[in-house]
Formats: sequence, C-alpha cells, structure tokens
Amino acid sequence: MNSVAIFAALSLEAYINYYAVRYEIPFHKDTDRLSTSQKWNIYTNWKVKKSVKEQTIANIRKIFKLRNTLVHAKPELGEMGGDLPPEGKSGQAQIELTGLGELIIDLNSIYEDTFSIDPDESSEYKESSWLYALRKIS
Repeated sequence: MNSVAIFAALSLEAYINYYAVRYEIPFHKDTDRLSTSQKWNIYTNWKVKKSVKEQTIANIRKIFKLRNTLVHAKPELGEMGGDLPPEGKSGQAQIELTGLGELIIDLNSIYEDTFSIDPDESSEYKESSWLYALRKIS
C-alpha cells in the first residue's frame, strides 16, 4: 500500500509537468517551484481557461500529504497488531486510515476532472485503449 501512495504522487507530478511541456505552457523559475496542486490548477487554466474542481485540488493535496508523511517519516512508537484502529501521525497509520480503494478512486477522479475540461486530453484518453479499459474496470 505504501508504494501506491508514492507512485500516485509520482504519477500526478510527472503528468502535470509533461502537460506543461506538451502544450508549451511557459516554464520559469516561479512555476517550476510551485506545488503540484498549484501547477495542476494553473496549467489547466492557462491552456483551456478552466480550472479543475476544488475537490480535485483537495485530492491532490491529500495524496501528496500522504506521500510526504511516508517519505519524510518520523519515528513513532506504537502497538503492533490488536483490534484497535491505528492512531497517530505515522505514515503507516495514515495509510491504514486512508485505504487503498479511496486512494485509487481519488487518483482516478483527478485525471477524470482534467479530461472533462480539456478536450485534447479527453480524446487522447479515449484513444489509449489500456487507459479506457482501466476506466471500465474501476
């Protein structure tokens, strides 16, 4: 499960950076240092004059918060096993509280929102048979 959160964040960051290059959105020092959620909002707005939904930005932030918790983990003592749900701010506790299904649904909704406002990305998505098949499964 830990790798899902990390790869979800990598996927989002790589996608939005490629989006900027693909559509020749000006890259400069200021935009390169923006957070991924800020880039997602600004870059789509530059291209199609529409921004992704606030919930999409919230989902991006949630995924990156989880990624940062895992990548920059702080040691925390806790009890292993047992019937009680995990507590605390540790990466593992956050992973177990989030759930794999919720994380995948959030990731899918981020891409779906982008495809709904950008016709170029929507047609590319529909032409990529493996992506379309993944959408049907989820």
